Amino acid sequence: MTDTEHVFFKLLERIVGNRYYIFPQIHLGTIVKPSVRWTYGWFLWRRAFFFSDKYSIDFLLCDRNETAPSIAIELDDKSHLREKRRYRDQVVSKILLESNLRLLRFTVTESLDPDLVKSRLMD
Repeated sequence: MTDTEHVFFKLLERIVGNRYYIFPQIHLGTIVKPSVRWTYGWFLWRRAFFFSDKYSIDFLLCDRNETAPSIAIELDDKSHLREKRRYRDQVVSKILLESNLRLLRFTVTESLDPDLVKSRLMD
């Protein structure tokens, strides 16, 4: 993790550590299932899996009771302003939306505000 991600991880522990497990740097292929039906064949499913698995999110919160993915979190630093990164962010957002997994994005500045982080997590 970067220094910023490490600071945010510690903040998440204080805010939701008793409610969620917190996993950093999770590849999407480990938490989402491609929506390709078996009638399309193994090749297309495999292709969809490897496409999603090349993307990762900064943090995944999993409910402690169900151990199920609940919230994906991305920290957006200035690299997210680059065109290639914006495309990547759109792809990640679409994959998570299709998987019914909530995505929260925080700027680096927002990630330092415990009240803001807590309020957005509890919405």
